[in-house]
Amino acid sequence: GDINKNYVSSALRERFGIDLDVMGNPDFNQWWETNLWKYTELFPDAMEVLNELRKRGYRLGVVTNGTSYSQHQKLAKAGLDTFFDAVVVSGDLKVKKPNPEIFRYAAEKIGSAPQDCAFIGDLFARDIIGAYRAGMKPIWIWPHGQRMMTAECTRIQTLKDLLDLFH
Repeated sequence: GDINKNYVSSALRERFGIDLDVMGNPDFNQWWETNLWKYTELFPDAMEVLNELRKRGYRLGVVTNGTSYSQHQKLAKAGLDTFFDAVVVSGDLKVKKPNPEIFRYAAEKIGSAPQDCAFIGDLFARDIIGAYRAGMKPIWIWPHGQRMMTAECTRIQTLKDLLDLFH
């Protein structure tokens, strides 16, 4: 949602040899929704961190923007389709991040109050602002140096940093 499609198109061309003409292709948005999930990759330490947090007794969930089909396909491709206690997809709710309601709904679905939840995200405007406004503890994964923050949050550089935050 927040990532420029020209940037993603360039990355797809460089990494996978997929050449999409974003501006001149009238079918681009259709391709985006039905095929982009096939190129889903987890952060390198994601499974290790998720499994450790689960072992430590944390309930885990996902809040994601997009169509139900593409987001559930992404989770399946990553091997996470049955991993989480709650999966909340904006396409199923007609409300999307950064609207605080989607975060509150996720907290309810996982069985917690928003103030008892932490939300880890990489998009400041969608993830961090939305979680903050919902009353959650926002944690921003941003490994790219300093950047101005307009909401109070914890900043981490890798997912492994979560293991120091959640004992």
